[in-house]
Amino acid sequence: MDINKETRSLPELFTDLMRETSTLVRKEIDLAKAEMSEKISQTTSALTSLAVGGVIAFAGVLVLLDGIARAIAVFADIGLWAAALLVGVIVLVIGLVMLNRGRHNLDARNLVPRRTAQSLRRDKEFVKEQTR
Repeated sequence: MDINKETRSLPELFTDLMRETSTLVRKEIDLAKAEMSEKISQTTSALTSLAVGGVIAFAGVLVLLDGIARAIAVFADIGLWAAALLVGVIVLVIGLVMLNRGRHNLDARNLVPRRTAQSLRRDKEFVKEQTR
């Protein structure tokens, strides 16, 4: 449209404002959808890490129990049970690290759609400026 803002009537300006607001709302909804899709993917990845970490930690517990059982069964052979305990501790530590990573990724602060919230704040300020 070639018409300057100063020469348009109030109803035209109001119509333009409504149309642009509608477009803005649609674009914000699209942004929110895209960002929520990204957050769902992040949550899925975090849940996968938690599941894998849980399985690995469980395997570590099993190996530790096996080491204890071997230590009791073969009390005289210290090398066998010590090796089993060492392997169990290593597997357990790996599992705990993965559990911690998954828990961190599920932190509520990591799931907030920050870009959408920031964009909505800017849009609110813009609309305030335009309606003055």
